[in-house]
Amino acid sequence: MSSLGRKLTFGNDGKITGVEFLSEIVPLRTSLPAAEAEKVIKAFETVEDLIDPELVRIKIAESLEELVNGLTPLQKEYVIILLSAGGWLYNSEVRGILEKRGLGKLGSQSIAGMRAGLRRKTDRYGLETVDEQEWDDEEQENRYRVRPKYRDKLLKLLKPQNI
Repeated sequence: MSSLGRKLTFGNDGKITGVEFLSEIVPLRTSLPAAEAEKVIKAFETVEDLIDPELVRIKIAESLEELVNGLTPLQKEYVIILLSAGGWLYNSEVRGILEKRGLGKLGSQSIAGMRAGLRRKTDRYGLETVDEQEWDDEEQENRYRVRPKYRDKLLKLLKPQNI
């Protein structure tokens, strides 16, 4: 939390990379020097005073629906698998399930490539990525899950019979 009452996120270089907006951390397109914090926060507060938060939530829901409709079969199955798991799945587990579902033999970097395409799509719709990735030092493998804030919305959009 900044001294100005709003959460900020910072990169390793100490620059601002995200600002709390409508109770969510919004990533900035370009990181900004920490000295700009007050100016950035005031700008976000001005915007919050001018917009209807419910309309923003509706727009996010519409964008998420458009995103889901534009997913490749591999991306859609990936999201469905993560939703089905309800938590973290390792790269090898995701690849194994995708292969069992007939999506071909996938190498260890296949998920990274598919996720890069998914990230480009989420950027296009102004959304945060719908999944999260973290490295597990003990297992020496990446693991993934659906971001909790998108879980219920994605379950509705992807229809329970697919999960």
